[in-house]
Amino acid sequence: MIRNAFLLSAVAIAIGTAGCGSRADAGSAGADVSQYTGQKAGGADDEPSARGASKAVASIDPCALLTRQEIVAEIEASMERNQREAFLAQGGSWDVDSTAETAGIARECQYAWRGKLSNGDVRSTSNFKVVITDGAFVNGDLNNAKARPIPGVGDEAYYMSRGAMMPYARVGNVAVGIEGFPDTPAARGGAGLLRTAVSRVRAR
Repeated sequence: MIRNAFLLSAVAIAIGTAGCGSRADAGSAGADVSQYTGQKAGGADDEPSARGASKAVASIDPCALLTRQEIVAEIEASMERNQREAFLAQGGSWDVDSTAETAGIARECQYAWRGKLSNGDVRSTSNFKVVITDGAFVNGDLNNAKARPIPGVGDEAYYMSRGAMMPYARVGNVAVGIEGFPDTPAARGGAGLLRTAVSRVRAR
């Protein structure tokens, strides 16, 4: 993923100055903030809190936070009702593959799905990822995320991007996020999956 140095600096400023009432914004509407999740806030790698976040992130397997059944249920919920019913009536089924990756401090689970009919025809393919990173990333001032809260998830939760919905929640010093899931009225960028993932992080 291409790292934009200017935008990264803006995010570091937004996170580092949140407690001072800053209104720093990472970029224009629709900015892809996913590229920032592997970065440490404010360059504080030598601070105890940063080291603690790093250890906490490293202890969580992002590929263990969701089951295939939960993912399939959210995929089907994101479809228009008539499309879903037609797909299932034709023997539709889902293949879901996962790949673990790292990006700086962040741990990620990349999911790819494929929906195919009983005759083998492929009708739907897409991907998304579950991200575990430093809790400082969940910042209400970044992209004015506080205007898009997600109530009742973690210690605080927001849609972090002003473009495609990107739900993230903070659980202590860890951030849990869903990136790239379809943004529909029924699915809202995978917020339902975020709620499930957060519950498993809390239960550890």
